[in-house]
Amino acid sequence: MKPKFLNLSLPIALIASFALLGQNQAYAAAETSYSKLTAITVKARVDAFDNGIGEVCQTSDAFGEHRDTTSYSPAPIDYSGSNGDLWVYAESEYPYLKRYLYWDGVEWLTGEPDEEGSEEGKLHSWNLRAGDHGVMVREAQESSSGYVCTFSNLKRIERIGQEPISNYVGEIGDIYVKIDSKYQDARMYFAWNGVKWIASLKNPYTLASAVASRTKAGNYCIYGANKDFSTSYYSVPPKIYKGVKGDLWVITDKTYGDFKSMYFWTGKVWVVSTSKEAEPLQKLNDELQLKARASSKGEVCYSGSITSTQVFSTKVPANYKGKINDRWVVMDKKGAKSNIYYYWDGKKWKQE
Repeated sequence: MKPKFLNLSLPIALIASFALLGQNQAYAAAETSYSKLTAITVKARVDAFDNGIGEVCQTSDAFGEHRDTTSYSPAPIDYSGSNGDLWVYAESEYPYLKRYLYWDGVEWLTGEPDEEGSEEGKLHSWNLRAGDHGVMVREAQESSSGYVCTFSNLKRIERIGQEPISNYVGEIGDIYVKIDSKYQDARMYFAWNGVKWIASLKNPYTLASAVASRTKAGNYCIYGANKDFSTSYYSVPPKIYKGVKGDLWVITDKTYGDFKSMYFWTGKVWVVSTSKEAEPLQKLNDELQLKARASSKGEVCYSGSITSTQVFSTKVPANYKGKINDRWVVMDKKGAKSNIYYYWDGKKWKQE
């Protein structure tokens, strides 16, 4: 086989672009900050939504390929996708309020009452498709390629119980999500820097929190004499309880870790958060938390052996005597600014 030689007639500008590409790759390889890498990811996602395309994910089953689209645009009437495709409509002004629509081959099923009739039948069909879709996503997450979503030129890959692929070929800012095989709410994030995956500093805390929520102790926070609990170990709070007025108890789902119900302690009994008796207790609980976060000790939360301290003060303790992966959260009292997260590596605090 004859050796291949560089074509010396290549335009100087093209050669320069190759050199620039090399510089960019070298810079990326040196970048070990997860937050700086995900700034690229966030921009790509924002651009994708602003361009009207949004994020598109792939699923499959025995009947073929399916497409999931999340967009600021309403689901198109003249859609040409597969039966069972999902369209998530997130309004730009209220992106957290989402509508989930499933394509039945003719129209989009919304899961909402239809003025034209057959509401019960359409709702039943929507529920069936939602269930089928959940199975398809999990099968994709368990596959070798994973559940893959694209936005602009980047990807998000989700796989259950699998570490990110070391010999990955992709774009700087791609995201890998490892879903714990036992605790589905434990999602560990990694960002690609062009050479290797950079793990989020939050990952150990995320897993510890998911594990703790299934134990009798649960996740719990202490602020002054009060406590908050969050656990899926109980179906309702224990009747025999030694605490103080204003304590909070949250019940979560055992499989997905989702919120199910919330109760406040009157000093004698638990009352559900939706009751009238809970209103003053909710107010008291909020006031006590604010007071603790304004103190030097702060509100301290425990997830197994890992602690997370939540304070309003911007001063992070230099002489800290906690464990590796402990978290320090600087909060804004007015709630106008995002929380700042620091993680202890045994010697110093690292900001995510």
